[in-house]
Formats: sequence, structure tokens, C-alpha cells
Amino acid sequence: MEFKSKFPKINIDKIIGAAIICVAGLFLLQTPGYVAPETVDVSQGLAKLEQLSKADYTETEKEIQDLEAAEATQETDVQVEDQAAAAMSKGQEDDLYNTLQVRGYTQLQQDFEGSIILGDSMVEGLADYGFLPATETVYKRGISVNNIEDLIQTSIGLNPKCVFFQMGINDMTTYEGNVDAFIGDYTRNIQTLQQALPETKIYVNNINPMLPEALEKEPDFQNRDAYNAAIVAMCSQLQITFIDNTSILEGHDELYSKDGIHPLPEYFPYWLTHMLNEAGL
Repeated sequence: MEFKSKFPKINIDKIIGAAIICVAGLFLLQTPGYVAPETVDVSQGLAKLEQLSKADYTETEKEIQDLEAAEATQETDVQVEDQAAAAMSKGQEDDLYNTLQVRGYTQLQQDFEGSIILGDSMVEGLADYGFLPATETVYKRGISVNNIEDLIQTSIGLNPKCVFFQMGINDMTTYEGNVDAFIGDYTRNIQTLQQALPETKIYVNNINPMLPEALEKEPDFQNRDAYNAAIVAMCSQLQITFIDNTSILEGHDELYSKDGIHPLPEYFPYWLTHMLNEAGL
């Protein structure tokens, strides 16, 4: 038999609502000077409550977004620090003076056969110390990229398979910080070579670091990083290979001559080996 209650079903929500209204009414009636209106319009109050609710939510959401943004910034800072640490570690591992397997004298001459190095007194050192024959070095002491037309034409006449440029030491004083003019002249000369020898591979060496005493004597040398950055951009534009020899010399003061600019003979086998490796020769 199914049991049926004789009492009606109680609606708890309605009872609670009624209780709240009663309490509010008593409170208002006890308030001095209060006169109860005949009809109470609660629409404005509800709208205000809804507005406050939304305002609180928006403010809370903004606080959460600010916290998330701060956490994201912190994570980015950590990533940057990690990348910098990795770069420093890589720089230590890439100390070419301590890690490069240098080729022997005879091997270097054989591997460079058919190629030339074009440049200033740095290239002159290769010839003077006997590392390469005269037919594979095209140079002039004190020269800058604004007057290497003769060297370009000599190189074209030799019709080499590869040309390695080594310029920049004299250019820093010649151009007195005008990096754009330097790069304009450098680009023009390389393009002349490219047009005459389209099958020849072209490589450009960086401007090497110098010792503090050299930087003190010649303020224009302080701009080396800007010149090197421009050389890198030029190589990218011309689609030729940039060769950075910095880590052979950096931190190894014993490889420099007294002027703090030109390296001693011990440097050249490292330089030649690195160029050959970069060129895949």
C-alpha cells in the first residue's frame, strides 16, 4: 500500500525567502523616520547587486590575469638566464685554441691549393712566415676596402676556387666609425668579384679582437663589434660565409705581438685550419 502524506509538500526555498523578507521588514520598521511605501520597487536594488557582483568578478579576474602575467614574465626571465648561461658554456667549449685539431704545415699548403686569401697585413704575415706560397696570398699592408680594386683584379686573374677576405683593421681608422660607408665599399668590391667569378666560393673573416693597450692607443678600435656586426649582415645579404676566429685569440694574450694587434706566428696554423674547416676543404 502506498503511503500518502496528508501534509502538503514544503517548499524550503519559499520559506527561506519569506523569512528574509520578514526580517528585512522588521528592520526597516524599527528604523527611525522610515515610512513604508505602499509598493516596494526592488528592481533598482537587484540591478545594483548584479552590477557589484560583476565588478567584483572583473576585479578578481584582473588580479588573476596580473598574477599570471607576472609568472609568465618570471618564466621568461629564467629562460633568458638559462639561454645566456648556455651561450657562455658554449663559448667555453668553442675555445678553438684549446679544442681545434690543427693541420700540419704540409697539409695546410696542400689543402689551400687553388684558393687565395685577400687582405691586409694579416695576410702578409702568412706569406712572410712561409705558411702559404705567394700565389695564394693577395695583400697590401695598410690597405682598406675603399682601395682594394687592384687586389680584386689580381684575384680575378688567378681564377681561384675560393677567396677568403681578411679586412677591417685599417678600415676602423680609415672610416672613423662610419660603418655604413665601410660596408658599402666592402660590398661593392665583393660583388665585383662575384660577377667576374660566379663559380668561386667567397668567405669573409671577422676583425679579430685586440689587447687593451691597442684599444687605448687607437679609440677607433673600440668600434670593432659594430664593424663585425655589419660584416655578418653583409655576408647574409650576399649569401656568403662569415668566419669568426675570435675564440682562437680571445683570452690568449700570449698569441699577440707587442703592438697588441697582430698575432704571432703560432696563431696562423689555427687560423688556416679554421678557414679550411669552415669551407669544407
